[in-house]
Amino acid sequence: MSVKIFTRAADGNDGFGALEADVATWEKSMADNFGVKFKTESRHVSTCAGINIEGSAFVNCTIAIFYTTG
Repeated sequence: MSVKIFTRAADGNDGFGALEADVATWEKSMADNFGVKFKTESRHVSTCAGINIEGSAFVNCTIAIFYTTG
């Protein structure tokens, strides 16, 4: 089993929607560019939100995909 971890989206956004888009792009590129067929065994999503020292709100997300190839 392998794992792929997404912590910050390609566009620099660290929100959940941007990470989900990167997961979909990664899955498609693995199949299209490398011919890799894989099965997602499980997903773990973690979110942390708060206020930074400057008073700005933040949301940080992490998505871990556990998968097998074959």
